[in-house]
Amino acid sequence: MCQSDQDPTGGSGCNLTTTTSSANHDFLAVGGTSAATPTFAAIMALVNQKLGRQGVANYVLYSLAQTAANVCSSSTAPATGSSCVFYDVTKGNNSVACVGGSPNCSNTSTAANQFGILVSPANSTTPAFSASAAPGYDLATGLGTVNVANLLAKWASPGRTATAVTLTSSTVFPITVDSSAAFNGSVTGSGGTPTGLVVLKNASTGVTLDTIALSSGTFTLSTSFLPGGSYNVIAHYGGDGTFAANDSAPVAVTVAKQNSQTVVNFVTASGALTTAAQNVAYGSPYILRIDVENASGQTCENINTGVTSFPCPTGAVTLTDNGSALKDFPNAQTPNASGVANLNERGFAEDQLIQLPPGSHSIAASYPGDASYNASSSNTLTVTITQATTTTAVTASPTSIASGGSVTLTATVSTPSNGEPPCGSGAAGTVQFKNGGTAISGTVNYTGTSGVQSSSGAASCTATLTTALSELVPFGKPRTRPQVPVLPLGIVSVLLIALLAMQRRLSIGKRLGYALAGLILFACVAAGIAGCSGSGGGGGGGGGGSHTDSITAVYGGDANYTGSTSSAVPVAIQ
Repeated sequence: MCQSDQDPTGGSGCNLTTTTSSANHDFLAVGGTSAATPTFAAIMALVNQKLGRQGVANYVLYSLAQTAANVCSSSTAPATGSSCVFYDVTKGNNSVACVGGSPNCSNTSTAANQFGILVSPANSTTPAFSASAAPGYDLATGLGTVNVANLLAKWASPGRTATAVTLTSSTVFPITVDSSAAFNGSVTGSGGTPTGLVVLKNASTGVTLDTIALSSGTFTLSTSFLPGGSYNVIAHYGGDGTFAANDSAPVAVTVAKQNSQTVVNFVTASGALTTAAQNVAYGSPYILRIDVENASGQTCENINTGVTSFPCPTGAVTLTDNGSALKDFPNAQTPNASGVANLNERGFAEDQLIQLPPGSHSIAASYPGDASYNASSSNTLTVTITQATTTTAVTASPTSIASGGSVTLTATVSTPSNGEPPCGSGAAGTVQFKNGGTAISGTVNYTGTSGVQSSSGAASCTATLTTALSELVPFGKPRTRPQVPVLPLGIVSVLLIALLAMQRRLSIGKRLGYALAGLILFACVAAGIAGCSGSGGGGGGGGGGSHTDSITAVYGGDANYTGSTSSAVPVAIQ
């Protein structure tokens, strides 16, 4: 088949000269129901266009096939102007071809161009699909193929026999919602026994209340699905291939309300419902569910089996948090959200996108009631939200820079929370880059993604800072040795020598020698100490040498998230 929206760029549009290996090939291969279903849907669209909506088409199709003049064998080419509606396929089967050596293939050979048919996994010689074509209807080809023009010309809805429908009740009304009511009745028609379904309906609204199948043209129905109120019910028979549809006379019923119970549940990770106090981190994937139950504390739909047993409450519930409206509907934290949620057809509402901020929350709901149930207020569900944890990682680009160059630092703050981004501008939720223990100044730019926006469902943000070399390295500050007080040390030395020189027990020559030695000692001490006080080489001062700085990023946290510090990354300064 060829369709325009599959025609690739450069394609010529259903070009029969292209091949499967051509880049512009514009035909698609389809088979089985992928071809038959849309084709026959199109045929029925033509029938509906000509004759109006037909409903179940089988009655007409099989009725036409019972007339011999409408059926021709597909083995004989039909003559021009043939009146055949169906071309009966009499050859072939519905076996499914397979490549040799593939799973469950009758041909186990893996050589090239080897084929077989699919066989039963339990028996390698039994075809998995074994229906064969034969004259008339068969499981492989049904009624055959269709001449659409002749089908349209001969289509005629079969005439159906009129019916009479009765409905009575042995129940004494009024009853209460969830109580059982008994009905019985029959569907009759001349020439046979009607088959099919009978539907119990509200006569004024047309709403279906319950359904039962006919048995020998009669039915007995015990139902607990009557909603509250005073109204009439009817039995509606939908008809079959022979008998026409009809309604019974109305039967009046009166059903009183019953009390309700409204329950706020916390849905755990396993899907269980609980009303116990909860302690979860901000942005955890949790759900609140508000159920409106009957007076006995039962939900209309069994949570375990999915079976509905009595009328479900209708209307809306109002949800509050610490006494104020919990504006989470239809979606949390969106403009115009409200604290009112509509109950679904199973009598409960869910808050699936809830994002309560950290703190203590007391959540409650109220239900105003409907035609079947009285109003009720719920339990109080206590939920404590703690800050979500974060992890921070930092990268530098480039990781090696020349003296006077710049580097871009990027910090990524990650969290498992599905809440808001963990960082941004302002006093809270900021990232501080550090060189060792020294904060790096500059303007930090932030980009954040909430958990709702993220494909992973987890919030994150990035912080970037581009800074010059002078902001990374404290250059111009000489790395010096400790300064020694030269003058006091020299004075002490001179005084000591002078004291020795003045000793009268020493000869004049020795005293002059000690004085000269003191002067020499003073000069040496002064020169040695001065040599230690200057700047060193090899990268010590003035920015003349290479070294490596250690960069970290510190996320300070905010009301929703705890802070975190990254591991250090090196930046080499050449």
